[in-house]
Amino acid sequence: MMKCSKCRAELSDDAKFCLYCGNKINVTTPSSTEEDSDSFKASHPEIAWSNGDKADAPKSLADKIKAKASDKWHKLSIYGKITTVALSVFVLLCLVALLFGKTAATMIAILQIVLTVTALLMKKQVIKVSQSWLHIVAFVFAAFLLVPYVSLFGMDYGEDDSKMNIGAEASEEYGTLMWSDSTIANLLPIPKSITGKITQDNEKEFTAYVSNTPIEEFNAYVASCADKGFTVDVSEAEQSFSAQNADGYRLSVSYQGNGVMSVSVSEPEYAVSLEIECVENLLFSKYDVDVYLDDFKQGTISHGTNETFNLNLTKGTYEIKFVSAEDDGVTGGVSIDIHQDESLKYKISCTSSQTNVETIQGTISEHGEDEAAMPRSASSYVFKNYADVQTELTEAGFTNISFEILYDIVIGWTEEGEVDSVSVDGNTEFEQGDIFKKDIAIVITYHMPEEDDPNKPVENETESFAEPAENLTVENCPDLEAVLTLRDPGDSSVAAFANKYYGQIIEFDGCVMNMQHHGNFKTRWDVLLGAGDYDENSALGPNFRLTDVNFHDMNISGADSVYAGLNVHIVAEVGDYNPNSQLFELDIISMNIRN
Repeated sequence: MMKCSKCRAELSDDAKFCLYCGNKINVTTPSSTEEDSDSFKASHPEIAWSNGDKADAPKSLADKIKAKASDKWHKLSIYGKITTVALSVFVLLCLVALLFGKTAATMIAILQIVLTVTALLMKKQVIKVSQSWLHIVAFVFAAFLLVPYVSLFGMDYGEDDSKMNIGAEASEEYGTLMWSDSTIANLLPIPKSITGKITQDNEKEFTAYVSNTPIEEFNAYVASCADKGFTVDVSEAEQSFSAQNADGYRLSVSYQGNGVMSVSVSEPEYAVSLEIECVENLLFSKYDVDVYLDDFKQGTISHGTNETFNLNLTKGTYEIKFVSAEDDGVTGGVSIDIHQDESLKYKISCTSSQTNVETIQGTISEHGEDEAAMPRSASSYVFKNYADVQTELTEAGFTNISFEILYDIVIGWTEEGEVDSVSVDGNTEFEQGDIFKKDIAIVITYHMPEEDDPNKPVENETESFAEPAENLTVENCPDLEAVLTLRDPGDSSVAAFANKYYGQIIEFDGCVMNMQHHGNFKTRWDVLLGAGDYDENSALGPNFRLTDVNFHDMNISGADSVYAGLNVHIVAEVGDYNPNSQLFELDIISMNIRN
């Protein structure tokens, strides 16, 4: 037997080529000197030679196993080597999956092992197959299964193990959880678990980690947060929940895994618009101005220009400072108190010694439950439409608003309904943010055409000699009495009444059921009237409607405004009735307020 000089595989003495690596075998006859030397070394293993080496010592069992394994490896074909390496990798992946309890990944690894062994047996013809290439298909499929193995194992391990580690590390630090009694913490329900820790607790933010909380208790806690009022702008997922309450406080609850729940609530942020006008100087002190909020620079205003800064601020008091970009000793400032969205306006003027600040529109002060803050200054209401002013004051919380009408528009630029003044308890001078009782008397004085004045005498009125017809009332018209007591406004008797008495004048006690703007008009209305006294839970009679009327068209007496809920005495001309909409049109003549 001889060995290949390249791969050291054992070959027969007559071999011309190595069957394992293809190396050409050069057969030479050893010289007698080499043979004698080899023979002598074999018979004297312990003799040291002139080069200092000793004869090889007897091989250990490990060396023999290693040598045999190396010999086997060298004898493998390329296909055999590839499948052997793959089989080793698949076995390792199976062990890893078992170690981390990944059932699906373990099954994939086992399938890979089975397919690889099957491919080897097919190759060696132990398993007989009709197609010689099937062993390649089996092996390729086994290799392809690495894709689902890695993605499945990676996704599960990455998510769950990270939660496990977070929980395991954090749980070592958790102790008895004493829930805070701070104002912001009291916005939240108290969790069931009494272990955890509070990491943040001040007037602006509260954060706690609660341990020993299974997922079922997490879900129950989220539901109780909703019961506490966190129902605005809700964002909910399987293991997280966030929402705001009516006051804008933002809640975030998330399940960290391993029985740990995080709870965080922070006070609301308000949108603050800061509009600044820098008055331009002609010659001197033409410096730019740096704008600071407390000690944080927000930007720079070029001299003589306007800038607007949009900020998000939490509740609190801040200092706006205006500092010369050339000399930080030249400053000016104003304090703001933020507790709601604000639109602020200031005018600054530059001098050599300071930056002067004029407040055009400042922050609105907080107030009690029975008080309201004036949304604008008195002067800013002039020239606006009276209906818009009434709406703004009502939305601000004021409840005692009346009107005074100046019938003085003859010709000119004054628009109908244009405000002349607004007075509060008789005073026409007030500023934005001033606090008043909600029921304080507010009078809006506005302009209307002279011709609309109901007290204006009619010129050139011709005397009528015809005796006026008597108005129809419940006393002299049984048909009117009958329709005014109907519970069904669509009853057939309503149409019969409208046809019979069309164009005649009826007079009855009724009420204002509803009012809506007519189209896009702000001073013209569609008014729904009912019979009898106002009752929000029931109505009598037909659905009488006045279409496209203003305050003067209704010829009101006894009040300065008309609104839903008023009890009135109505005089009107009978108009058309629509059985489909069940609306009975009236042409109003007068309307007197009654108690």
